[in-house]
Formats: sequence, structure tokens, C-alpha cells
Amino acid sequence: MREVRFTRPADFDAGAHLDFSIATLPRATPVEVLLKTDLKTAMLELGEHIGLYEPDAQGVVFKTNTDASNGWRANWRKSRSVSRSAGL
Repeated sequence: MREVRFTRPADFDAGAHLDFSIATLPRATPVEVLLKTDLKTAMLELGEHIGLYEPDAQGVVFKTNTDASNGWRANWRKSRSVSRSAGL
């Protein structure tokens, strides 16, 4: 066993780092959707841990990656209004 110790930075948030790591796992298809809502509502509806949310002048840009692009798109379009997307 090594005697080297890791000193966590004072502002390091382990939970936030884990959320970011899971949300940005490499997958086959990148997805970017403009949600015409506020950040709080977007995170409540979709969940906090499935992607990245960026406030935008028109709402919230939601970014994630998926391996199941066809099913994801069909399910998304049935329940949401997509106004801007990348790779769809």
C-alpha cells in the first residue's frame, strides 16, 4: 500500500462530480434539445442526473448521450415539444 494521500480541495463536491461523470458518459449518439421552460422545471421533469442543463435565452438546453437513439427520439417526441436538436 502506498503512503501517498489525496487531499480533497476545499470546494470539491463529490456528489456533483459523480452526477457530471454519469451525465457525460460516452455513448453512441449525442443529444441536445432546447426545452422551453425554466431550469427548475426541466430538472424536476427529467431528473437531475441524466444530462447537463444549460440556461439559455429561450429556455434550457439539455445535453446528454444515448445508445438507444431511435427509441429515445420516439418517446421524447410523444411527450415533449422539440424546438432545436443536434443529431436527431
